[in-house]
Amino acid sequence: MDFLTFLSKIIPALAWPAATTFFLLLLKDKIGDLALALAARIKRAKFPGGEIEFAEKLDEVKKETETLEAKTEQRESARKDDEPITADDPYLRLAEVSPPAAVLEAFKQLRADIMENRHYFPNIKSSDAMAYVQALHDANAIGADIVQLFARVRNLRNFAVHARNPDISLSQALEYRELCRTLSNHFAQAFALVENVRQGPVDEPPHF
Repeated sequence: MDFLTFLSKIIPALAWPAATTFFLLLLKDKIGDLALALAARIKRAKFPGGEIEFAEKLDEVKKETETLEAKTEQRESARKDDEPITADDPYLRLAEVSPPAAVLEAFKQLRADIMENRHYFPNIKSSDAMAYVQALHDANAIGADIVQLFARVRNLRNFAVHARNPDISLSQALEYRELCRTLSNHFAQAFALVENVRQGPVDEPPHF
């Protein structure tokens, strides 16, 4: 094989690697932006109800909760029974290991708080906590805003369950528990109101 024949064969073989290197050099400033855009898309997950990002929806629910408590002047009463977070708190340890699992645990406790009061509505035969939340609304014990908040908190829990790689931080898991506790206190007050209504007014003793 003479030299000219060798060149005619090797030049096409080198053309594609050279072109690839050339274009990579041209796009090097864009690669970082493309990687960030891809990471942002990975943070999002689809599940029934549409595309959602946990952090964004959590912030929205927090703002709604703050507005509700300011309007009803229940901020202090809704938090008076909250236990401070300590280093040996099981929930904190769980959240450190797996924030999504901690979100599930927080909602599990909220659901348990609702279901333990289901005897106030014996005609409802359901394992869905939303059925009893709706019953509280129908009994005028809570407003539509509480029902909506519960639905959104439950949707966040569903995201933690169904998303392949949910992007949930430790602080977000702790904030989610506070939301669940706030709702739990609202529901406790609502069930107490239902009980008082069913018992009727207490007769005052006669005055002599």
